[in-house]
Amino acid sequence: MSKGAIYSITSLLAAKNLVKLPILFLWETLIGREKAYRALELEIHTKVGNRTIVPLVGRRENGTFIKREAFAKKTYAPQMLKPYKILDAELIGQQHFGSTVYGDSLKSLAKIMMEDVLELRTVAQRTKQYLLAEVVTTGILPSNTGSEAIDFGGFRKTVLAGTSQWTHPDSDPIATLKEERKEIHKETGVLPDILILSPEIGAVFQDHPKIKEMMKYNQGSQITMAPKELRTGVGYIGYLPEIATTVYTFSDFVDDLQGNTKDLIPNNLALYVKKGSFACDYAMIIAREKAGQDAKGFVMEELIRKKSKGDDDQVELLSAPFIRPETPGSWAVIEVMEKKAY
Repeated sequence: MSKGAIYSITSLLAAKNLVKLPILFLWETLIGREKAYRALELEIHTKVGNRTIVPLVGRRENGTFIKREAFAKKTYAPQMLKPYKILDAELIGQQHFGSTVYGDSLKSLAKIMMEDVLELRTVAQRTKQYLLAEVVTTGILPSNTGSEAIDFGGFRKTVLAGTSQWTHPDSDPIATLKEERKEIHKETGVLPDILILSPEIGAVFQDHPKIKEMMKYNQGSQITMAPKELRTGVGYIGYLPEIATTVYTFSDFVDDLQGNTKDLIPNNLALYVKKGSFACDYAMIIAREKAGQDAKGFVMEELIRKKSKGDDDQVELLSAPFIRPETPGSWAVIEVMEKKAY
């Protein structure tokens, strides 16, 4: 098999399906739908749930006219993710871990390809989770330098101060959540059912006097606590039957372009959301399958291709994700305590 055949669109897509991605709790929990569209610009419709009611009338009376609900419509061309790896020809002849010096060079190339695909897909997925975290915590989808970011409008941002902060024994975390849930339901028709805390806030929540009192006298009716680690960086704290809410802890980090490491979600914030209430739409990808061929459209979440540049071969991932809430304003970000410095 020739080198070009190994790096064909078909083989790269096959490799894409074989590699194992990292576990991405925030993405898995909040993204309820992913879909690719045959369009370069995506049409976005947003509206708030209809709460209109009508008076009852007799069988022979005229009905009540209901106005068609208005919605905002606009189009957006998603920014591209385009990470790539350069294939170093010298690596093909080198001995790899677990192989012999007499190994097949084509097998070495295939192994390198798989490693490249894994790294590119990992980078892309982590980038998408970072973008999702930015949408949830700020209401804004970041864009490339010089491009306009997308603002999804207001969402509930509550800053607790003084005795209302969860680190204070006189605060009431459950009362805070009840109020946020009530306001979100009133404004959007959505009922949040997932509370995501940092490990620091999770510890404060579990040790809070009012939570301990509920555990002592109302076990099972208002709160069920069974803390356990589900996977690296993800923990389950318990379930609040009174407000049908599951409580998790989550911690992950991201490196910015300057090499600084920061929390994916600030460690003083509590996210109160509905599971699966965000979506990721993908615009069509325009690419050449081989050099010299006409470009064509690919309707898919991501495309991995070989691209020659001078004497170098590049393995490149292309994706045009648009991450958005299904219902704008349907979640809450609560600053429950002072930010902890590491």
